[in-house]
Amino acid sequence: MSVRRPEARTTGRSRRDLQRHATREDAALAGSIDIHEASRAERDAAFALRLAVFCDEQGVPRELELDAHENIATHVVAVAEGEVVGTLRWRPICGGARVKIERVAVARQARSRGLGRALMLWALGRLDAFPIRDTVLHAQVYARTFYERLGYAAEGEPFDEDGIEHIRMRRLRPEPVDAATTKPTSAA
Repeated sequence: MSVRRPEARTTGRSRRDLQRHATREDAALAGSIDIHEASRAERDAAFALRLAVFCDEQGVPRELELDAHENIATHVVAVAEGEVVGTLRWRPICGGARVKIERVAVARQARSRGLGRALMLWALGRLDAFPIRDTVLHAQVYARTFYERLGYAAEGEPFDEDGIEHIRMRRLRPEPVDAATTKPTSAA
């Protein structure tokens, strides 16, 4: 099976125009986005978004996108004006000592506005409160830098997952800090 990289998305605008455009839209978007665990109806909308992003845009076979982990995973959505525009899921692995984040997707019309980062930060904020040692994910290789900026480090060599080149990444859970002493709780 050959490994492919998803098509680059271009709009014909210069980088500066995109940054200026994204900044204006970020301000408008920031006040209108709600990130939370998905309701049943929102979960169905998140599935539809994932099918659009991963299957329709990137060519992943539809039968591979929705899997046996859907019912045990925690699904998170970003909602703007009543529409699910971003999603991810997480699930416990390794007997609950570790969590795997998967299926991070943002609707085409909501990209380049920091929504993927906002989704990840929301999820990591929740997960850092759990007694887990780390979170892992399989990043599409082109998104490696995005995840590195969130504290992830690549492990191993790229590999094929569903026909797209991925790399395994891991982020250690920050050590809890005692607010009274500002020292790690394990040192107190």
